Amino acid sequence: PEMFGGEYECSYNFSHPLENPGFHLMSFYSLDDENPHIENVLSSLENATSIIGEGVSGIYLPPWVGSLNQIERERGYWLYLSDPDTYEFNNGIANRTDMSYQLHVGANLISYSGPVSTSVEGALPEGTSCYSIIGEGQAATYNSGLGAWVGNLVQFEPWGGYWMICNDAEEFAFQGNGPLPR
Repeated sequence: PEMFGGEYECSYNFSHPLENPGFHLMSFYSLDDENPHIENVLSSLENATSIIGEGVSGIYLPPWVGSLNQIERERGYWLYLSDPDTYEFNNGIANRTDMSYQLHVGANLISYSGPVSTSVEGALPEGTSCYSIIGEGQAATYNSGLGAWVGNLVQFEPWGGYWMICNDAEEFAFQGNGPLPR
């Protein structure tokens, strides 16, 4: 990515390949806060036909129609592509690494706010009520007997979307992912 400006004021130009047709569980690491409308955010994708968030969805007829009108930084999404494509975004503001999430009881479809991959153990705050995480083709569950996360999901990835399943409502922030790159 290309960037300029100070910490949390950087503007990025991203190119993110989506190499397979079908559904991608993802988030949008960089957004234009001035225009987070679905038409703007997905304008570089020629093969996107639908997008599903937690309780919302949109389909490209054209134009984009449905209950999903704006892309949110804190949310994860299932994006459907009819063919491989590349997501390109110019002059987007990257997520803050200290971004907080308001999680509710049950399943929460969220983004990952870190600029680099971070282990599940290193990313989750001590004492979280979240006990299971589902990513695209991977999952992990906290085993209290072992005192560890078990499963094939071992780290959170930038651009990733994740289902966080929690026992309690809580404010949540990822840990250990460091400052934004300068």
